[in-house]
Amino acid sequence: MATNRRDVATINNRSLVDQVYEYILRRIIEGELKYGETISTKEIAEKLHVSTMPVRGAIKRLKYEQIVDIKPQSKCLIREPSRKMIEEIYELRQVLETFAITKGLNKPDKNVLSRMQYIVSEMKKLISEKDPVEEERRAIALDRQFHEELCKLANNDYLTYLYSQLSVHVNVSLIHSKTYHSLRDQKRYQESHAEILDYLTARSKDAVKALKEHFKDVTDLIFKTDEPTSDKTNGD
Repeated sequence: MATNRRDVATINNRSLVDQVYEYILRRIIEGELKYGETISTKEIAEKLHVSTMPVRGAIKRLKYEQIVDIKPQSKCLIREPSRKMIEEIYELRQVLETFAITKGLNKPDKNVLSRMQYIVSEMKKLISEKDPVEEERRAIALDRQFHEELCKLANNDYLTYLYSQLSVHVNVSLIHSKTYHSLRDQKRYQESHAEILDYLTARSKDAVKALKEHFKDVTDLIFKTDEPTSDKTNGD
């Protein structure tokens, strides 16, 4: 069947929208774009050397997924999650990661464990980092990488995709800006991750218990803060 030019243009444009979408998502997940900040369509288009059309398409998709809000005068803001959303997403994270541990425990992927071991070793090095901004940035990135690798133990592409979506809705940089230093002071940041990994390496079911304790530490600190994430429903 012949493909006309309009079909090709649609395919190419859709691919470009996907690329812009992934670019914006990555910036949100890595904390370069934070809650409440404005996304400039023109700025992103210029940075990626594309027209504003695929950027608008990407933003439209982000709005559909409730990651951004479109305000009057086409102002696009990164949506701040409510406390209820954070609680529910952490419940789902625990379900997904518990499943990954349970499924992968009998024969864990050695390559995944090796990468997790490297991540934990990098966590230990943070204690010698003198720049507090760089220290926190690295801690956030390493935590995200650790849990992404843990999910790979399930060898399930759908689980990996779902986890990536949860990471977008609860920006890890927001969570750890409130929790990292407290966990570090309690010597729980590196130790809790190392404990999970040790149990996984030993193929012990206590890995699930260690994971649940880790999430409890984090969620307790999130909601202990005097300035909690907004409980507003953002119009829902």
